[in-house]
Amino acid sequence: MRALIIRHGAERTPEGRSLQLLRAWLSPAQRAQFAGKGYFEVIGGDTGRQYRIYAGASTNVCEIDEKGPPYARPVFHAAW
Repeated sequence: MRALIIRHGAERTPEGRSLQLLRAWLSPAQRAQFAGKGYFEVIGGDTGRQYRIYAGASTNVCEIDEKGPPYARPVFHAAW
């Protein structure tokens, strides 16, 4: 019961609502990967490159490169 209350309370926060929206757009395989590993992978429609997206607000998208570890090359970073 406590876990249910905590879960519903967290879903009312901006972060909780954003994660809920993200999960709604993910495929079942991506949702399972995100739940189990804390990230999901996508293939860019224009580039065909593979990206790993982590939960987070900054430098959370990395290109997966066959030459190195997946987290080696951050792709996006907000310039504030």
